[in-house]
Amino acid sequence: MDAYPDLHTAKETPSPIMEAASPRVEWRSSESPDWQHALRQVGGNPGTLDEVLQIFIDEWTRLRTSLHEAAQGSDWQQLKLAAHNAKSVFRLLRLNSAQDRALALERAAARQCAVTVPQLVPIVCGDVEQSANWCLKFLQQ
Repeated sequence: MDAYPDLHTAKETPSPIMEAASPRVEWRSSESPDWQHALRQVGGNPGTLDEVLQIFIDEWTRLRTSLHEAAQGSDWQQLKLAAHNAKSVFRLLRLNSAQDRALALERAAARQCAVTVPQLVPIVCGDVEQSANWCLKFLQQ
């Protein structure tokens, strides 16, 4: 777990996920994933964890797009669902602060809070992007 690359020091060599990001989000959290927790969450099977992480890597841009489009179109139900999906990923990785932000976005969507949502969407999208980077780097180890 300690051997996991630190994204804060690896900014000069962007990953393929960072290169694919559009629009580019520069948000960085001080948290890092708890891979042992993630492994326990999938029953201790490393192959299952790899599959779950690969699915997230394959789908993260759709999740980010869904968050943005739902917020821009005031599609509160879709925004709530997308925030809930992001929250699930953060829970798996034990990213508590990111999970709290996704929960706040999910609740704001449920209340149709047009003031809070625009503030939270870019932050949660940044958390999604950073999580995808961590997952990619984890799988490449």
